[in-house]
Amino acid sequence: MGLFDSIDEMMAEDFERFNDFKDVSRIDELLDLFKGLRRNKEYKKMSLLANKDMGKSTNKWRFDESKIPFINAAKKGFGFSLPIHLPPLTKFIDYDFFKAFYSIIQVSYIYRSGEALDDKEYRSIILGDIGPQITYFVEDFDKSYEMPIHSKNFFKRLKNVYYADKRAKRLEHIIYSRLFVTITQELDSVILFDRTVGACAMYLMACNALKNNRDIVTCEDVVVAYLTTFKILSMDIRKYVPLLD
Repeated sequence: MGLFDSIDEMMAEDFERFNDFKDVSRIDELLDLFKGLRRNKEYKKMSLLANKDMGKSTNKWRFDESKIPFINAAKKGFGFSLPIHLPPLTKFIDYDFFKAFYSIIQVSYIYRSGEALDDKEYRSIILGDIGPQITYFVEDFDKSYEMPIHSKNFFKRLKNVYYADKRAKRLEHIIYSRLFVTITQELDSVILFDRTVGACAMYLMACNALKNNRDIVTCEDVVVAYLTTFKILSMDIRKYVPLLD
């Protein structure tokens, strides 16, 4: 890739890199998603809306993490977050990735409603089952399953997953650092939002590994995580967030 290559040339090179991953389940589905994202102006609108409204919620409610079982389990399981994320010196994910995951849920909700979250909506996201459902069941969160008991041990295990091999790590690098970054640069979306999307995907990679009773992240986990992240963003998440009294 040269300094003066066009976006089309850069994209062509990026997509060629996936030739080594043709055997990975649903890789074509993910690549089709990214091809569509390149021309999807809704993504940029979503990033701008998130940048504007995430910090301007109309709600006044503040919560005590220790009194919310799911979030308390995550806080205790992840422990403190270091100022930088640099595996293998740091864990695969930490509590900041958990918060990024919840941010994506909120962005999806805000985008569909067209307004900043009010008190009831915010409480319903934080106290409701949407976070646990996606965490435990990943892309199958919209199906009916019995909810596990929230435990800090789940999150301890979650933060300690690792890539199954260099191939899985390389696939994630190509998806985010090459393809996704190239597309979002062309869209001129908000960088902070793009990073939040990537952090959410990392969180869901670990979740999908544990869902399949593994402590290693495979290429398939990487693909499912990105598909699930964009599933959350592209659907009307509000129907899975019953408003609490």
